Amino acid sequence: MKPISTSTFTFSDLIEEGFVYVDKTAHVHRIAATGKGQYFLARPRRFGKSLLVSTLKALFEARRELFQGLAIDSLPWDWTAIPVLHLDMGSAQARDADELRVRLFEMMRRLCADLGEPEPSPKPAEDVFLDLCRAAAAKSPTGKIAILIDEYDKPLLGLLGRPEVSGVKSVLKAFYSVVKTTEPLQRFVLVTGVSKFSKVSIFSDLNNLTDLTMDARAADLLGYTHEEVLANFPEHLDALAATLGTTRDEAFARLVQWYDGYRFEENAAPVFN
Repeated sequence: MKPISTSTFTFSDLIEEGFVYVDKTAHVHRIAATGKGQYFLARPRRFGKSLLVSTLKALFEARRELFQGLAIDSLPWDWTAIPVLHLDMGSAQARDADELRVRLFEMMRRLCADLGEPEPSPKPAEDVFLDLCRAAAAKSPTGKIAILIDEYDKPLLGLLGRPEVSGVKSVLKAFYSVVKTTEPLQRFVLVTGVSKFSKVSIFSDLNNLTDLTMDARAADLLGYTHEEVLANFPEHLDALAATLGTTRDEAFARLVQWYDGYRFEENAAPVFN
């Protein structure tokens, strides 16, 4: 049996280290191949949002060797690498607005290094973000960039109901407004989170973002359908059945009882978390 990892959220690590990977690349192609796209996707925790972001990063960086044998390898795709600005906002949790400003600047400093840009001078993180988008687009072979923002709401969630949340919200409003400003430079944008805060500028200003949260195109983009579990984990199901002293069908029924129950469009198939 291939090993299963519940703690590896990097697509390249899953592939290179031989873990089970349920092929979602045809679903990714569905939203990423149709020219310019700007999307928001909310899902509960532990649904694979970070793995999706990592998969898109590898795709736009044209790391085709990672996709050999997967569905997208045989689908129409321009394997031209473009700069990817990947922001993991889970690393930007802070106690107040001042600490958030420091964390955002450090995030931009690391991103500049990753993209081969000079060390930024001390200034607001949103200014560095804007400069970096423009510099990356200038170096891009297509003149376009991809922006992937994972867990956009993480800096807010830990402060809900506290007075500090107001200042944090203002900092994020200025920072996320860069995504709107740089729209002409974008090939693809995805923002993920577990919630949707309507008063944060990423939604009040970015009314051009397509919300995929309850969209049929993304209903099974994350999570596993029943068919995917049966097709990708047959040996594991047999091992589970042996451990429980029952049949594979009964073992699968137990999994459904414990982990099923999500449906992200009224006519879509249910999915496991």
